[in-house]
Amino acid sequence: MLIACLVLAPFTWLLTKRFAHAKRSDWWVIAAISLFGMVGFTAAMLFGMRLTTGVIGSTIMSATPAVTAAAAVVFFGAAMNWRTSGALALAVAGIVMINLLRT
Repeated sequence: MLIACLVLAPFTWLLTKRFAHAKRSDWWVIAAISLFGMVGFTAAMLFGMRLTTGVIGSTIMSATPAVTAAAAVVFFGAAMNWRTSGALALAVAGIVMINLLRT
């Protein structure tokens, strides 16, 4: 995660004007989101993967983007248009097909 941060931070800094004008309190919020979001998610995912098989774990990991997008729509009021709903439908259909055709 640290390597990814060091590689991606310059691009974010140069391509996004909001980071150049961020206050000290904003950086604490960004650090907290990074810690609990990325590190917490990774730790929970690695712990959970020890408790299941690789096939089930990969199915769960492939569902993560669809669940995140659906949660953004439900909890944060993210825009839902035909492309978003189509992408969610295709993601869910892919997960269902993997589970149905697994045998």
